[in-house]
Amino acid sequence: MNNDNTTVRKLYYGDSLVNIAVANDETQIPSAITSWSVDEWGKPVEIVVKNGQTTIPSNWQYNNVSLTSCTLPNTITSIGSYAFCGAGNNMIINIPASVTKVNGNAFSNSSINNDLTIPYNSLSAATSGFNSTWYYGFASSDLNNHTVTIENNTTVIPKYMFYNSINATIIVPSSVTYLSSECFAVNSNGSITVRFLGNVPPDAASYVYNNSNCPFYAYNKI
Repeated sequence: MNNDNTTVRKLYYGDSLVNIAVANDETQIPSAITSWSVDEWGKPVEIVVKNGQTTIPSNWQYNNVSLTSCTLPNTITSIGSYAFCGAGNNMIINIPASVTKVNGNAFSNSSINNDLTIPYNSLSAATSGFNSTWYYGFASSDLNNHTVTIENNTTVIPKYMFYNSINATIIVPSSVTYLSSECFAVNSNGSITVRFLGNVPPDAASYVYNNSNCPFYAYNKI
């Protein structure tokens, strides 16, 4: 029993052990989290994915606003579409360097409360088209005044990656040469700062914001 009247129970997700803190009730928890049906007292709060797991499935924690912490091992290679969409109560999460593909909307509309590094491996195959890795990745997400650092050697920022994100500083490495359509675009409710470590790619301003009258964001070279 934890001090907050929750019980830590162990579940199996594929071949991985996942630790879940759930309300202290008698809800029966099935062995496979991918088919877990929960009520308002049984949603996952703290998750640790066991080393050896390679994929996070689509819609895995979709709209789980109770999630405060999710630790992913360095064996994860892909994160499914909408896996953490709408998830998070100021959640702490990591993106392992082993990740090579992040499918569309993986973290859109989420609430994240820690600095993040976006691994080059996850962006090495990025394109400017639809269905690229990280397509709509953090769209409409709240980064709670934290910094997202895009790893060096990245050359393309995918379409809509930070579309309408708020409360974030994005660090763009000098290796980036192309900004895809609206990758940093926000509306009047948005508030992001984009900082380039090298030369600002041509016409960057049209991607950083879509309304020059909104004083909520800026871009500058460090």
